[in-house]
Amino acid sequence: MTAVVLDYTALLAIRGNQSVSRAIATAPQTDGRFVVPALSLLGAAADDPPIADHVGSLHRVDIVDLGLAAVGFTARLIADGVDWRFAHAIEVARVGPLRPQGLLVMTSDPGVYGPFGIETFTI
Repeated sequence: MTAVVLDYTALLAIRGNQSVSRAIATAPQTDGRFVVPALSLLGAAADDPPIADHVGSLHRVDIVDLGLAAVGFTARLIADGVDWRFAHAIEVARVGPLRPQGLLVMTSDPGVYGPFGIETFTI
């Protein structure tokens, strides 16, 4: 199964970009799924509150909590100047013991992920 991280910018694009909407809508018929970092969803919902309910209603979308294990790394990113709306997506997508190849991030701002060696799909 393939997982794709939807970052803050991808979430905002759901309602305005037909290709993003189509990809998410067809996910239940494919082998893919989407993961949404909680801080990315919070950032998108702060800009467009109905996004939270919309994302919550989608099939094959898993919201990733900012658990204790992720707080330290995410906090360091924010302290180092990474925008909080992207920091949790970086933590979720990065290479780690549970994700030896990392995850692909759907974004409209791929430059955020380059310094961390994270692959992106630009929308």
